Amino acid sequence: MAAGLARAPVEPRFARIELSESRVRVARRALGGVQVVQGDLRDLGLQPCSVIVMFDVLHYLDSEEQQRLIEKPPVRSSPEGCCCCAKPMPAQDLHST
Repeated sequence: MAAGLARAPVEPRFARIELSESRVRVARRALGGVQVVQGDLRDLGLQPCSVIVMFDVLHYLDSEEQQRLIEKPPVRSSPEGCCCCAKPMPAQDLHST
């Protein structure tokens, strides 16, 4: 970036993709203005973005599906882009010592 030029602030946009119809209904009520889409993440055309968070997703897919999903263009669309993958801990693990 040229000296003296600043990037204009970008209004963050959030979307959630959910496979389960019942979870979509719950998410729409709970998340208010967040776009909630019902569908399979593997089949949807994702828009370019700077951050993707996949929570409780990858461990349901085989290794080839995982690779295809991570290599989709939106995940790799920006040099500053980031893909964060997380798997939740079972409740019993939270209480173990």
